[in-house]
Amino acid sequence: MLLQRIITGIILAAISLAVIFYGDDFQFIVFIGILATLAAWEWSRLAGWEKLWQQILYAAFIGFLPFFLILSPKFLPYIDSAIIEELVAMIFYGSLMMYVFFLFASPILWGLTLIKLINYQRGTNPNIGFKSLLGFWFLSTAWLSLVILKDFGLEWLLFVLCLVWVSDIGAFFVGKTFGKHKLADQISPGKTIEGVMGALLFGGLLAIAFVMWKGEATFLKPRAVFWFMGLAFLTVIFSIVGDLLESLLKRQKNMKDSSQLLPGHGGFLDRLDSIIAAAPIFLIGIWILQELNLIVFR
Repeated sequence: MLLQRIITGIILAAISLAVIFYGDDFQFIVFIGILATLAAWEWSRLAGWEKLWQQILYAAFIGFLPFFLILSPKFLPYIDSAIIEELVAMIFYGSLMMYVFFLFASPILWGLTLIKLINYQRGTNPNIGFKSLLGFWFLSTAWLSLVILKDFGLEWLLFVLCLVWVSDIGAFFVGKTFGKHKLADQISPGKTIEGVMGALLFGGLLAIAFVMWKGEATFLKPRAVFWFMGLAFLTVIFSIVGDLLESLLKRQKNMKDSSQLLPGHGGFLDRLDSIIAAAPIFLIGIWILQELNLIVFR
């Protein structure tokens, strides 16, 4: 089992790094889209869609619409029919406005999700409705956030990915060594408050290293460093919220893993749940810092 897990992890990491470093923008968009589509299929099962055609339709909808949004402007000049061109343009601008709203409202929705998790942990067990809408919202904004972060600069994309992975490692080792106080035993019994502290510690150290590497050329004012550190901690916290949300969905469906698509690892959601929450939070945060002239993308 351990060998299978290691082999799967190496293959997945190799493919991901190859696409990130050597793929062009279109190849990266396709890669992220495939991951989002597979994760959407897993989400549909957690949301309660039982029939395969329903799961495929749900995943295809989440997978297709961002492709349409990104690629349709390239094909508009080649459409001869004025009616079709107007229809495509209406769908494009409608989708664009929807995704812009989704993206900037995602911190609010993730905040409400945190409240839901707290209520569930306290025993009130609310019915988390609109699971399908939540999946569409969260997966779509995560996909677009990763694409936009790469456009801002490869280092920003790599930082948020490494921030999630490093904090997860910190949570595991600190929680395993010192963990005594359960974080949310009704949702994920293995998580501890000490593990959260470990995640924040490791994430903070990575953020400090990133600041030292980028220096004054990126962080234009001294207070920008403090704001960026706060953003890094906030991103780590919401990455944990994303993990807890998927744990809750699996617990409600009595499932150990979101699927068995990744031998030894479970499903794609099991690997991406933290990034799904972290990416839009971090993107909006650095965009705000840039608008306040505290940081600059170079």
